[in-house]
Amino acid sequence: MLSIIFDTNDLLNIYFCKIFKLNMNSETLPYSIKVTAQDIYNAVRRQAKGETILAPKLGESVKLWMKRLENDGWSTLNESTPGEEGRGGYTVAFVSPWQKKVCHSLILPHRLPLINHI
Repeated sequence: MLSIIFDTNDLLNIYFCKIFKLNMNSETLPYSIKVTAQDIYNAVRRQAKGETILAPKLGESVKLWMKRLENDGWSTLNESTPGEEGRGGYTVAFVSPWQKKVCHSLILPHRLPLINHI
């Protein structure tokens, strides 16, 4: 009895060698190995959606992101927008630790009122 064990890399090399020998005319390529721009767009969008949406509802997801930012030292603001309560409108703002440091060193000496909100 003869048993042959293939390394995964060997199989991939054989597969890619066969692909490179194909005529690259899009008319002759098998449909199963064609990758379109839409396929790439869909894959990137699926991955981004999985990494950025933290909860099913938008408001919940935004709140979770704000908590993450606060835990990392960011200053955040997430409040209802005046006049938009009926539509569920809200205002979101965030400032990174380095931005806050720059604001304090550049603006605070001049006593501009904006810095009091950060």
